Amino acid sequence: VDFYDKKIIASGLWDGFLFDNTWQKISGLGQAVDINNDGRNDSNAEADRIWFDAYNTFFKKLRERIGSGYLIITNGDGDYSTYANGRMFESFPEYWEGGWSAQMNALKRQQESGFRPRLNIINADSNNTGNQNDFKTMRFGLTSALMFDAYYSFDYGPALREHLWWYDEYEADLGKPLGSAFNLLGSSNNWQEGLWQRDFENGIVLINSTNREQKITFEADYEKLK
Repeated sequence: VDFYDKKIIASGLWDGFLFDNTWQKISGLGQAVDINNDGRNDSNAEADRIWFDAYNTFFKKLRERIGSGYLIITNGDGDYSTYANGRMFESFPEYWEGGWSAQMNALKRQQESGFRPRLNIINADSNNTGNQNDFKTMRFGLTSALMFDAYYSFDYGPALREHLWWYDEYEADLGKPLGSAFNLLGSSNNWQEGLWQRDFENGIVLINSTNREQKITFEADYEKLK
């Protein structure tokens, strides 16, 4: 905590931190570990408990030191929202966390509870291909972010995160949202696969998260953003 406060915050250059690898569990390493350094290997359950408690202790102390004026963002599936402002969903949607529906439900939880202000980020990418013109993947991530009030980025992939690719969609003036997203194919209580829509002052956002084409009819005229 001293390092983050006296070296980073004190520089006056940063608005906060993003912490990588903030997992809920450490047992996924798949090997024996003596996480509390008492000379014996800990069970998975014990290692996970110590790991989670230690992260919470660290974030609690950091938040107490830096106050509410600086951001703490995590990257991983651990829920540290008591002290963190939000989470980055890297390489969205990740299969290991259950795919699109599971991650959208996780994003919903992150948006609705935790330390304020809430700031969540969806990061999608070209899967290390460098295909900047993969508009289908880019728009799938962007429209997912717009179902909530999340930030968004699209880049090369986990092998290289330095790109600042820009897209026309980023400059579209949608205005403020008029309400929550809803599923045109069924219940909106859970983020199951469907055809989701969110209305804004100056337009609508649609995402088809099923594995097949969908057809809908509008009662008004809309122009697809070019």
